[in-house]
Amino acid sequence: MDQRNHRNSRLVWLLACVWAAVPIACTGISIDPTCPETLQVGESGEIHANELNPGGLASYLWEVFPEGAGTFAAPIAPDTTFQALDEGSVVLRMTARDGLYMVIDECRLFVSGFLDVAVSLTAEPFVAVVGEPVTLTCAGAGSAGIVEFVIEQSGDGDPIDLVEVSPGVVEFTPTAPGEYDFSCVGTDVAGTQGSSSVTVTVEEVADPGAANENDNADDVANANDNAADGGNENAAVGEGANVNDNAAAPVDGAENANGSNLDADNDNVADEPGGGNRNGSGARP
Repeated sequence: MDQRNHRNSRLVWLLACVWAAVPIACTGISIDPTCPETLQVGESGEIHANELNPGGLASYLWEVFPEGAGTFAAPIAPDTTFQALDEGSVVLRMTARDGLYMVIDECRLFVSGFLDVAVSLTAEPFVAVVGEPVTLTCAGAGSAGIVEFVIEQSGDGDPIDLVEVSPGVVEFTPTAPGEYDFSCVGTDVAGTQGSSSVTVTVEEVADPGAANENDNADDVANANDNAADGGNENAAVGEGANVNDNAAAPVDGAENANGSNLDADNDNVADEPGGGNRNGSGARP
């Protein structure tokens, strides 16, 4: 049974809505988190943000208080499951953003008793980038005597190669972005099993922009393999001198092997069609 709670709701206005210098009413994202009234240690239950007006840039984050009282299968999803790991009163806080507004609200539940066999699967980090190692850890939750942990990939994501580090701990390095689901099954000495799941979100590596192989700008004097506006290996299009063996802007009919369109001194310059000079300046005689 879900219980709607409206405690400690805080709306943060990040930007005023103004039209023709006159304030007007704006409708930002709103949430009304719901969660089960009670759970046992090791038990999981569905939780929901119940968001309205999420806009096109909505983002979400679930947090648990006290810290360590439980885990979320997908902490950045509006709807997911929460697994209780400790007895007592627990607060589940949801922070939602829509790109303009941020709102925070919470729901409460009470955890008591223990499941016969309970395991907890966690991911570190739960939001990773391509090429970043991720560690999955499966452990007993409120129960003893678990003799085997089996961690496997579930869902429809691209296959992931899991490498065992120690019993109940595996690692993987994602090669493509997406959401990847994993599950862990724990078995006790009597053969009784418990399970847990987690979702890892993998994002693309941010584009650092065009890299300069030699760490020198191509619009100043340099002697590196950086092209400016032509196909030659070395070129300068700024105010510095070109001291390399290729032209910055080749001149039609130039017979010499070096050239520049700059007015600075160069080793070799051709500024006329058919020019056969070996050395010269960028100015006409």
